Amino acid sequence: MYRVIYASRATAEMSDIELEDLTGLLLYFGPDLADAPSFLQVLEGERDAVETVYELIARDRRHRDVRLVAAGDVEERMFPDWRMGLEYVTYDDLARAVPGLGTPDRPLVVMAELVTDPVRAEQLLVTATY
Repeated sequence: MYRVIYASRATAEMSDIELEDLTGLLLYFGPDLADAPSFLQVLEGERDAVETVYELIARDRRHRDVRLVAAGDVEERMFPDWRMGLEYVTYDDLARAVPGLGTPDRPLVVMAELVTDPVRAEQLLVTATY
């Protein structure tokens, strides 16, 4: 099993998506939370499939400033019973998931902290789904 976590900025607002044979979660930081809509996503599946999808995302015009947060082999899926899911994230979600992660008037600082800290990124991905 292989996992990739990445962050990127959206070039347009996002709607729900579905990808075949992959599990994971896409967190969407809308324009009310971020200066520019942003994503934090985990993809899980067979290594070739995950890498192919990540490469497509990196070239997708709907994403810019794509940053790899973490990638590697894992023992088990973080979201074993899911296909792909999309969750809209509010500042309250961030504050609950990752205490002390920044302030709502500095959303880019929050994203920068998530991008540089895979543990916090995973914590937010898991907490935002409950």
